[in-house]
Amino acid sequence: MSVSRQRYAYSKAKGKDSELRFVSSAKALGFDVVKSSADVDIFFHIDYYLTYSGKGPWGVDVKRESTSDEI
Repeated sequence: MSVSRQRYAYSKAKGKDSELRFVSSAKALGFDVVKSSADVDIFFHIDYYLTYSGKGPWGVDVKRESTSDEI
């Protein structure tokens, strides 16, 4: 089973939107946010590192929510 180009583009755009909302929300809560390297993202599934008031870092893998019509 292959994924169509349209579905791939849609999924990528939705994922990027989720990451942007995550970063915006984390910063609004006072976290420092640093994007991980491509290798760390691929092999360890960490999209961002968060720190807060000198504590951390915590690695986060951002996932987008699925809706019932996408399953």
